[in-house]
Amino acid sequence: MEPGDDALVLAILAAQAAGVRDRIENNETIDLMWRTTDVLARLAGLVPELSRRNPGADMERQCAAAIVNMTDISKSLDDMAFVQAQRQDFTRQMADCVATAIIRLAARGQFSAEDLAKLYVCAEQRDIHETATAAFHQATARENSLT
Repeated sequence: MEPGDDALVLAILAAQAAGVRDRIENNETIDLMWRTTDVLARLAGLVPELSRRNPGADMERQCAAAIVNMTDISKSLDDMAFVQAQRQDFTRQMADCVATAIIRLAARGQFSAEDLAKLYVCAEQRDIHETATAAFHQATARENSLT
């Protein structure tokens, strides 16, 4: 293992941890799902009330349309929930990678960037690794040129 490789691994782990943090902080899907659920609950309560207050063919048509819309929204919610579950799983995998690397680094005293790359489960992690590696080498080169 090359001198400074531990520092590279830590720089990559920091970038991975920042990626996890950004995913958690920028998650608007959950808010959208809760607002949509709230709209569904309100519609479900209004449809029977509207039908009771204004009986007639046009009201029945409007209630039927509202029910169709609620069904469509429910399907969209299910789809979003599935996507959200996948995102959460990916975020968990990234966090597990960082935790595993830190545990191994602490146990062995060394852990190479190549060892870390073997833990990745997706291209996004590899991209973060490459970006962090390039930034680390640039910063190291700058420091060496100043000394």
